[in-house]
Amino acid sequence: MWQFWVDSGGTFTDIVAKTPSGDLKTRKLPSENPEAYQDASVHGIRARSAVAGLWQRLCGRIRTLVRDRRGGCALR
Repeated sequence: MWQFWVDSGGTFTDIVAKTPSGDLKTRKLPSENPEAYQDASVHGIRARSAVAGLWQRLCGRIRTLVRDRRGGCALR
């Protein structure tokens, strides 16, 4: 099972993904980049999971959806 952890800060959003085999993958994105995406957390998880074809399945298994201080959503 894939697992994701997100730390969404003022400047950067860090995403850690644990693959089913236990490997850890990381990604760092600017928290604000309106030309490329609305939400760095969603964008980073979607990009990582799209490689494994998981995004559609993940959408139904998100454990917590947190509203951040900017009014956006962060996956936790």
